[in-house]
Amino acid sequence: MKLIKTMSTVLCALTALCGCLTQEDQNKIYTIVLDNGKIQRTLNIPGAYLPEKEKNNSTGVWVQFSYPDLKPVVSSTPTDDSIALYIKLAFDEAKPSMSESTLNDFKENVKNPLTKSFTRHLGEIGMYDVYEEWHSNTRTLTRTLYRKDKNGYLISISEVPGLRTSSQRRYADSLELRYSYSQTLMPVEENIDMAIIKLVDIWLQK
Repeated sequence: MKLIKTMSTVLCALTALCGCLTQEDQNKIYTIVLDNGKIQRTLNIPGAYLPEKEKNNSTGVWVQFSYPDLKPVVSSTPTDDSIALYIKLAFDEAKPSMSESTLNDFKENVKNPLTKSFTRHLGEIGMYDVYEEWHSNTRTLTRTLYRKDKNGYLISISEVPGLRTSSQRRYADSLELRYSYSQTLMPVEENIDMAIIKLVDIWLQK
């Protein structure tokens, strides 16, 4: 009996380390209250989407799921069909979103004689407004693409050689969403964004 208890304890520990969830945890809806002292928003997220450390978070929350089925992903190792999403509160609803701030920075850099040699505005390419930036310290050329969704929210898409593509946008006026995905999914970037908004809208308490 003692051996069984010991083995049970070890299995539980291994389960926790693997990030696995019991069926009860998967079905349970966790209420995540985000509060930055100025804004408070509530998300009701199924436990299957939440790593253990995210279940009592108040500043922002990470979730991971697959695309296109949007099923929760337990493994923390990124795959070609996995999306990692970070949901946090905007610092101030009245101020520009993070995407708007980075676009303003690019515009200023293009005009600034000290920085314009490192920043180029490529103009409109398809649905995107595209900027390139040369990083002399790492000797890499990155691209940032901008577009607006049907509701007028600005989305920024950052492409860095060797890394996953990263998008950022504001949603529902007070949420900042940042999510990463495989470069192979860039052709369906617009569909990914719409799927994420649909998912967050389900979780967001109205």
